[in-house]
Amino acid sequence: MGVLRTLNVAPTQVHPNTWASLQAFRLLCDVMRLHPTPSCFLSYYNSHPAKKAAWHSLVGRPGSVLFYLFALSYKRFKERFVKVVIRPEVTSLFFDSTRRSRFPLYWTREPCDFKEWPRPTEGEDELGVLALFDALPRRLLCRGLIGAYAKSARWAAVRGMCLGLT
Repeated sequence: MGVLRTLNVAPTQVHPNTWASLQAFRLLCDVMRLHPTPSCFLSYYNSHPAKKAAWHSLVGRPGSVLFYLFALSYKRFKERFVKVVIRPEVTSLFFDSTRRSRFPLYWTREPCDFKEWPRPTEGEDELGVLALFDALPRRLLCRGLIGAYAKSARWAAVRGMCLGLT
């Protein structure tokens, strides 16, 4: 939610590879019991919004690319749509206590564009996240991380992939 809010984009406005990188980052933070923040995630990326179509992509910073692309080509993804129905029991995922949306629900015309997101320089939590992610091997397989999570009831498979044990 924080990354979407920071980038000022709706979930459907984010390119599929960027969405996969977001999910892989979240999974790794969960596995390593870290608190993910938008600043930590974005510090590994450069912004690349498509001005005409308004699709928003993040491109890994040279030398610090965390994840290998989920897919090299997404054919016809722009022709597909997702309908989201907000059930009463999950309203809090989309709206805060004042009924304001936690992130844009509709396409925005002015997504955040940045060349290089500043790395956090203070805050024990954020510095700890960056230190651990900086120590990981580069170009982890996004598809493998997300797939291992989807198939495993335990985190052992994902943890092993992070540490290069599988």
